Amino acid sequence: MNDTDPFAYVGRSRSSDDIVTQQSVDRFVATLSEYVAAVDPRTAPLGYHWCIGNDILTQDELTEDGSTPGLLGPTRRDLPHRVWAGGNIEFYSPIPIGATVRRDERVLTVNTKAGRRGPICLINLKVEYKTEERLCIEEWRTLALIDRQSHQGASAEEPKPAPGLVSASIRFDPDPVLLFRYSALTFNSHRIHFDRRYSSSVEKVDGLVVQGPLQATVLLNIGAKANSGGPRRFEYRNLRVLTDHPGSRIDMVQKVGSTVTTAIYDHQGMATTIASADQG
Repeated sequence: MNDTDPFAYVGRSRSSDDIVTQQSVDRFVATLSEYVAAVDPRTAPLGYHWCIGNDILTQDELTEDGSTPGLLGPTRRDLPHRVWAGGNIEFYSPIPIGATVRRDERVLTVNTKAGRRGPICLINLKVEYKTEERLCIEEWRTLALIDRQSHQGASAEEPKPAPGLVSASIRFDPDPVLLFRYSALTFNSHRIHFDRRYSSSVEKVDGLVVQGPLQATVLLNIGAKANSGGPRRFEYRNLRVLTDHPGSRIDMVQKVGSTVTTAIYDHQGMATTIASADQG
């Protein structure tokens, strides 16, 4: 993709196969033990799918910031920063431990717009996770390309958490150890998650950045606990950067029907991620 052709990504696709091992599942549960919802012990926990089929690259194949180019290749010079903006997920069947899972990924659309903090390019992908027997998960994922001055906003519109009575609030302190262990689970070497000097001096972020899928995984599991079971649908939006400053919290809005709404707030009380889990 060059700077004058933002639509060159559309139609790109790739597939990868991965095996869900008991050891990798145990590591996932150990890392996120206080949040993980109970599931059939023969199946992978909720959110584990983000550990499946991630790029395995050599050191010289990584980008300057340590991340993997993925389907997008080099980012635009004027929008060098890639962030995970959110997604919608449909759950059809649990992923069995021991199964070989194929991850199919395709770029659907590209949209450019003027965001509240500068230009933004939204890349919409469809990701499917399937075993030989069945389709397990479909995800419509949005990535955003932004300039570094816009790094404190991951989306163009910043929807607000749904109004309602907060039924529960818990402290959430993602420290550097949690970020490191989650990056290891997902084979994510993006320096903003572990290199504090790089994060502050190059990306101009005050702290280590908490991974978007890590926040989504925590909210997905909290929603499942509140509903006493995994959702059929899950929607999440990453609104702004969450760093490892102490004092973050998770709020759960009073359940409406089969839908549970949750949100993460940073140490300044700003919403960073909002999600809804629906069993209907």
